[in-house]
Amino acid sequence: RLEILNIGHAVEQLDADVVCLQEVRKLHRRAQHWFTQWPELPQAEFLCPEGYAAVYQTNATTRHGEHGNALLSRWPIVSHGHEDMSDHRFEQRGLLHVQVKVGKREVHVIVLHLGLIAGSRVRQIEQLGTFIQREVPRRAPLVVAGVFNDWGGKLRPAMKEIGLRDFVDEKART
Repeated sequence: RLEILNIGHAVEQLDADVVCLQEVRKLHRRAQHWFTQWPELPQAEFLCPEGYAAVYQTNATTRHGEHGNALLSRWPIVSHGHEDMSDHRFEQRGLLHVQVKVGKREVHVIVLHLGLIAGSRVRQIEQLGTFIQREVPRRAPLVVAGVFNDWGGKLRPAMKEIGLRDFVDEKART
């Protein structure tokens, strides 16, 4: 089934200031022939509600196309970048770093999709920590969101060690 139309409606109904997405297709040559309603635009642009900006970066290139992480923002985009987080040749992974302007403050948002292998995820969290130290000023607001593939919360100690705070089951201003 083609779900992109339903996802577009859901994103619009969220009315969120920032939406972080993974496995977003820029193009897929096979799927565009299978589905009569396949969007002509890349998915990040197609999913972007009116008045928002879309940022997309490719993580994986396949025989039929490519996909990656995207951020949709109601706030103005200041800058964006990408870092390859692939840990081995079987999984192409990446990190999307976007700075958005919220009032007078710049907020850093990192969108990522960690690997399926436990050891890879540990190394990718270490890489995330190095990236944050290098690219995000110490006191700057930072949001990290994505697919962590962390069944059982085993990465929480490593993430806490690099200075991240988990808001699961907690009310937080976001």
